[in-house]
Amino acid sequence: DMCEYEAVAWESVKAMRALASLAYSDAAFNLDDSRVLGQLQRLMAIHQGEPQVQLAAMRALCNMAFDPDTAVKRLISPSLLAGILKSMDGHPSVKDLAVKASEAAARLIAAEACPVGEA
Repeated sequence: DMCEYEAVAWESVKAMRALASLAYSDAAFNLDDSRVLGQLQRLMAIHQGEPQVQLAAMRALCNMAFDPDTAVKRLISPSLLAGILKSMDGHPSVKDLAVKASEAAARLIAAEACPVGEA
C-alpha cells in the first residue's frame, strides 16, 4: 500500500516498483482507482530530494503511458507534467532518472499527438 509508509523513501520506492510492474501488465485497469495517481504525485512531492523515489515514479509513469489511451485520458495534467519536467533535470547519483523522465514525456506527447486509431 503506497499510503501506509509514505514518509519512508525506501518503502515508497518499493511501492512504486510494484505499481510499475502492475502498470506494465495493464495500465488502464490499474488506474481505474482514482487514488493511484494522486498518491504517486504525493510521493513525488514528499520525496522531492530523493532521486530513487523520483526514478521509481518515472518508471511507473513510463509503463502507464505505454497505453496511449490511458496516457491521454489519465496522465495529461499540469501537475504531473511538472513533476516529469523536474525529473528531466536528472540527478548525479541516478543516471537513469533523466532518461526515464524523458521517455515518460515522449510517450505522453506521442499519445497526445497521434491518438489511437488516427495513425
